[in-house]
Amino acid sequence: MKTSQLLAVLLCATSSVGVAQQVKIGAKMGGNVSNGVGADVNDSAIRLGGHAGGMVQVEFTKHVGVQAEAQYSLKGDNSLIYGPSIMHHLAYLDIPVVAQYTLDDLFVEVGPRYSWLLSAKSNVEGLDNVGKQPFKSQLYGFALGFGYQDETGIQVGWRYNADLIYLYRDINFSGDIVQTRIRNSTMQFYLGALIKPK
Repeated sequence: MKTSQLLAVLLCATSSVGVAQQVKIGAKMGGNVSNGVGADVNDSAIRLGGHAGGMVQVEFTKHVGVQAEAQYSLKGDNSLIYGPSIMHHLAYLDIPVVAQYTLDDLFVEVGPRYSWLLSAKSNVEGLDNVGKQPFKSQLYGFALGFGYQDETGIQVGWRYNADLIYLYRDINFSGDIVQTRIRNSTMQFYLGALIKPK
């Protein structure tokens, strides 16, 4: 995603702030449970990681709002053999923009997510570390989840993040384009805090 496209997404998410009942800013952090999924996946071992970042929540009505976030998120898997599997620890900048529906203190959320690859490290010591080269630098996906947020702005929740495109780059193999069909799949458990700016 180009910088201009990313800015357009963020502007769309916050363009109606003037008609919003309430705007809050905050931070969140939590754990990740990640692995590879897809038609070609074999022996993708679960990786435990984490995520942390900031967020802006815009409430339009008592029940409907939008939350935009920027997170440093650790994904990949713990596989030590290419089965195929991811066989790397991957770090991303994730930018989800989710619509939220709230009933009392409980909410459900769903929306698109953009991911930018920051680093990649092989799980196998001594193996030539080619870094980010085998992987696409930008991915698109979705996020959906549910949670609890009280009147003070404390937020606890669960979220599932999935890529909609494959994470490996296409390979030209003797004139044929080969695509390894593996995507990131990540469950998140998080704690956040929001405040209303003065």
